[in-house]
Amino acid sequence: MKLLSEIKPYKKIILLAILLRMLIIPFYFHPDIKIYNFQASFLKNGVFNIYSYLDSNKASLPFKEEFVYFPLAYLFLGAYQIVALPFLGGQFTEWLNSGNPTDFIFRYLFILKLPYLFLDILIAILIYNCFEKKKQKEQALILWLFNPFSIILIYFFSNIDIIPVTLTLLSLLFIKKNKGLWAGIFLVLGASFKAYPILLLPALFLTKEKFKQKFINLLSSIALFVLILIPFWSKEFIISSFSSGLTNRIFENGIEIGLTRKIPYFLIFYTIGFVHIYFKKRQKAWLFYLLTTLMLIASVNYNIQWLLWFLPFLIIMLVKNPKYLIYVLGIILIGVAIPLLLNDRYMNVALLSPMSKIFLQVSYPYLFIQQFINPLLIQKILRILFFVFSILILYKAIVNQKHA
Repeated sequence: MKLLSEIKPYKKIILLAILLRMLIIPFYFHPDIKIYNFQASFLKNGVFNIYSYLDSNKASLPFKEEFVYFPLAYLFLGAYQIVALPFLGGQFTEWLNSGNPTDFIFRYLFILKLPYLFLDILIAILIYNCFEKKKQKEQALILWLFNPFSIILIYFFSNIDIIPVTLTLLSLLFIKKNKGLWAGIFLVLGASFKAYPILLLPALFLTKEKFKQKFINLLSSIALFVLILIPFWSKEFIISSFSSGLTNRIFENGIEIGLTRKIPYFLIFYTIGFVHIYFKKRQKAWLFYLLTTLMLIASVNYNIQWLLWFLPFLIIMLVKNPKYLIYVLGIILIGVAIPLLLNDRYMNVALLSPMSKIFLQVSYPYLFIQQFINPLLIQKILRILFFVFSILILYKAIVNQKHA
């Protein structure tokens, strides 16, 4: 209630932000939102283990993709569909099962993205609550609500990443209050949607609790994670969730140590950064969250939606250290530019296809650039710059005694 009373003076700003988002939500379509909602639709038919079901019925299904997320993603999305089905209409299931366009696309996109709008505003309130000073609170709120990058990542590409991002922010606030057990629970819940929050569990040792309690919190969190996964554990689950995406990409780039083995760049910076933060007794968990998510993205071949993982913590750092603005802009602009250079029209112009099918025909950056230079070369240069900017900003934020 105290928090609600605190943000009451900003209700007009929040309402303006909501209106802006509602004007955007129905008009941008990325195929991923249809794929994972198609997969989640089986929950209303009584399917519990989606991984085994998709594997057994792949030959008869219109979409052959595996469900690459963790179990809570399926249960959350499926449950929301059950609740929203009366508003989606009778033709929604037919649309999910076909590649055909529909006259109801704007309604579908609006309703399917509504939970993201709620979480988006919740993130703004959580970031607001990360600060004590009124001026910093206001800056954080406005920076989240009106920066174009979070809007693009959430509503243009519309993946489920906003859910674990919200849960990691909740965990950060509980660490700030030295409630490690609750922080661990929210991290594990986030990891039960997408795996990356599990890498943030060492932050439980940054509370002011006794070491024994910290260790108990860690073990309890891991036990909860195992309990969530056990009902779904199968060969199909391992192949779909553990053997794809981020899990493998972490090990793609690193220092060669012989016999085709590497020490991942991410693991090096992750370990050094945590040890430095821990032994300096800074207890600035937000730094560890930023270190983990930013270096994770900078070290792998990422999907554009993953940029959302570190964006709230980058905003926290910017509010605390405004002089780092050039680094922050550099990281975000380069981070967004790299995926836009992929040979995929749904990374740019085709996102507007609900408004007109002409956007499925027009040229896009990759096709234009390749007439002059190999776009992959530009991507490689930008990846190096992204990596360098990330190291620089983390070095300044962690090592600088005054602001760390």
